[in-house]
Amino acid sequence: MSANNGFIEQEFEKIFKSEELLKKCANSSIEVAKKQSFFFQWYDKSRKPHNKMAPFCLFPSRIPRNVIRRVNQVCPEFHKLHHNVSFDFDFVKKGLDSVTKADWFVEKMFGIYERVSKSVNREERYELSITRADYMVTKTAEGIQLPKLLEWGVSGWGFGVESFLKQIYKRSLLEARIQFEQGFTGRNMTLGLAETFIKSWKIYNKSNTGILIVVSEEYFCLMECHKLKEKILEIDHDIFVDILTLQEVSKNLTLGGQKELLVNGTEYGVVFLLTGFEEFEYQTEQDWIARELMEYSTAILCPNICHSIVELNKIMEIMSRPKHMEKYVDDSEAGLIRNTLVEYRTLEQGMVGDMNAKLGITNPHEYVLKDQREGGVKYFREEVKNMLKKYQGTQQRGQYILVDHIKPVIGKNVMIFSDENPDLTVVNTVTEISSFGAFLTKGRNIIINECFGNISRTKQYGVDAISTSKGNFALDLILTT
Repeated sequence: MSANNGFIEQEFEKIFKSEELLKKCANSSIEVAKKQSFFFQWYDKSRKPHNKMAPFCLFPSRIPRNVIRRVNQVCPEFHKLHHNVSFDFDFVKKGLDSVTKADWFVEKMFGIYERVSKSVNREERYELSITRADYMVTKTAEGIQLPKLLEWGVSGWGFGVESFLKQIYKRSLLEARIQFEQGFTGRNMTLGLAETFIKSWKIYNKSNTGILIVVSEEYFCLMECHKLKEKILEIDHDIFVDILTLQEVSKNLTLGGQKELLVNGTEYGVVFLLTGFEEFEYQTEQDWIARELMEYSTAILCPNICHSIVELNKIMEIMSRPKHMEKYVDDSEAGLIRNTLVEYRTLEQGMVGDMNAKLGITNPHEYVLKDQREGGVKYFREEVKNMLKKYQGTQQRGQYILVDHIKPVIGKNVMIFSDENPDLTVVNTVTEISSFGAFLTKGRNIIINECFGNISRTKQYGVDAISTSKGNFALDLILTT
């Protein structure tokens, strides 16, 4: 721990011991959150939507600057690896063989990838992906804090909450009389994304077209979509932006004579997909047809199926094997990526998969069992043992991977879940750091390769996995120390 880090933690310890000051900070923070309409859209059992204040930590998480530097430094290298792998159809097909045999959803997504790879000339195609990587901080035996990758993907919400949180923390830190030198990391992420979408729209080069944001019917973070729309219009009044559900799109999607993407007769040059990554988001076969039609259109799709299919955990498991990653990126770039990885273990049928399964059954508390999806299902402790025994000797075991359980650095914070009588208990916390980035490509060439910055999601120590449906996390920003 640096001297600066120690000093800041001492300051927060004083605040945590004052119920009066915590209450004052909480009241002020909630006031700012409500004034900004910092609300998630939740749904009851009848699927009726209602707004509820988004959960947030009373204070930003304190993370050493060196950790954040590592997280953001590796972001462009992940982009390069991801894009290069997406062109290697034979590798992807072979790598996902055990998964497509066991998971119908991945099989269906791979089918689209296969047909697109055969019929679309990607060498002349512009492609855009907005990325999010989630890390947890661990500590070496020498006391050095290092980030370790939890998830990496081209599908993820959260990019738009940063501007809300900055206003909240300006107020809470002011009330707490905490002064800091380094500040929050990165630039305005909504601004960065808006500029990237505008650049992509200009590359499409048709002034009468718009940008389309596609969400699920129950997308809970609509506030960030509207924030992005406002920022795009603020920068360039000539662009129109629409936000539609996948179902609204699928009922009205057609391709023009030059394969322009049309919805209700309106052409869109750029499409930002925030849905379509889980099976429940496809309600009818028409939704699947629409998803595939988008791939054949001239629109710049963000992300397209080629980038989506290689975000699966199985691909990262194979990439982590010796000399695999180095086929797609330079040794130095591969080294940066490998330094963030925990050990991945295959569970495919065979001697190696059997040995790895035995490790999980014997010491389940040392591992996490994960399915293929970014943000997908994870199993911990006795669940690891039970699942591995259940799928012993079956192809279904191959759809999972086994990874080391990260032993995280523990912090302290207050988590605000309600604007009425909030619980101001100081709890031990674990913070997951998210880095956001973007890469725009033409063929194999990367035109834009950026990291925008960071947010974090914090859970109480002892909670296994962050879950949107369970509402067991609070949002916050990183205060570098």
